[in-house]
Amino acid sequence: MKKSISLLGSEFVTEVSNIKGCQFVSVSYTTDTDHLNKKLTGGKKNQFYGRLSSISYLVNGQYNANYENGVNNRLPDGTDGKGEKFVAEPLPWGEWLIPNKLITHKGETYLRLYKTKATTTKVVYYLDGVRVSDPAMIDLIKSSFRPESESKRQAAAGIAKADQMKPFTLNVKSIFKANINKVKYTIVTL
Repeated sequence: MKKSISLLGSEFVTEVSNIKGCQFVSVSYTTDTDHLNKKLTGGKKNQFYGRLSSISYLVNGQYNANYENGVNNRLPDGTDGKGEKFVAEPLPWGEWLIPNKLITHKGETYLRLYKTKATTTKVVYYLDGVRVSDPAMIDLIKSSFRPESESKRQAAAGIAKADQMKPFTLNVKSIFKANINKVKYTIVTL
């Protein structure tokens, strides 16, 4: 039976800081328009920017995974084909609060996860506060998202896009539920 804990976001950060080893996790979180382009191709204003929010349910993400080791484990012979191991570059933004676990940036704390082939995400969209259920509208909304990028460095080392380590960061403030290491966390606000 899973242990259940309700706690504040700061207490959640303390809890997950102490988790040992790579863990598969499930996380429920909210988002706003941060993942949208303000402008669409051709410079046209994105009609959903500032109006869209969502609740997402991510299953089978990896937490406390080492990016560099993960990439090297995906290389055909453990090297990039030239006998070299992959060496990770510094974070593109923020700094590690706890390596492989938590990042800080501009006073905010982020949980670092990785998406794998086993990761699934279910998303419920809200436009102007109203749940979107029409499939055609959902497709239109999805067409305004930034495309998922491919790591050029991983590709150059011979790793196909589908097999790459895909870093994924979540602001701890956006998380309201998480299942990690057989513990079910509910994050509350006061």
